[in-house]
Amino acid sequence: MKLTIIIPLLLTLFSLNSFADENNNSADINNTKDMNLSNDYNITENIDIEVNTDNCVGCHGLNFEKPAMGMSNIVSEMTKEYIEATLFNYKYNSVEGDMNPLMSWQTAQLSDDEIRAIAKKFGK
Repeated sequence: MKLTIIIPLLLTLFSLNSFADENNNSADINNTKDMNLSNDYNITENIDIEVNTDNCVGCHGLNFEKPAMGMSNIVSEMTKEYIEATLFNYKYNSVEGDMNPLMSWQTAQLSDDEIRAIAKKFGK
């Protein structure tokens, strides 16, 4: 198994155990309904760069067709705008929830244009 898949999986396991809600011990990893999906970051349709998504496929699937770890929304069913806003919110640490440590780390590795390219390629 590739190291690029093992590290995110290990981080995820640690984050689920360490950051579960103390009141009910349940992990709310898909707490995006209250996210600030502001227009601070706008889709750039003319972004035409190739992005390496190898770190994503272990949880989200090759074409982002499955819920990450069986618990998240399916990325390929999201709009481009929603994907972009979500990834920018993770990158700039404005998402709370159990997946924040893992997703903040993953998105920190991406440039803003790479985030826009992912949204364009995999969003509706």
